[in-house]
Amino acid sequence: MSVDWTRTYTTISPNVQQIAQQTFVKLLKEKDIVCKDFPALRCTKMQTTVAQAETEEQEFNEFFNYLNFTLED
Repeated sequence: MSVDWTRTYTTISPNVQQIAQQTFVKLLKEKDIVCKDFPALRCTKMQTTVAQAETEEQEFNEFFNYLNFTLED
């Protein structure tokens, strides 16, 4: 494997943020984005959501907690 260190990429660079935002708007206009209610995977250590592709399935003998929230108008 060889690496070209002159070609860098970061997910937080302004250029990458702009590309992601433009792509999101394009997909939204084309109706290729679907909004649905579903559970989100969340990392309790990093306090952020996690893509399912980044997880490993393991069996645990634990409880799954459902939290119900009531919204007021």
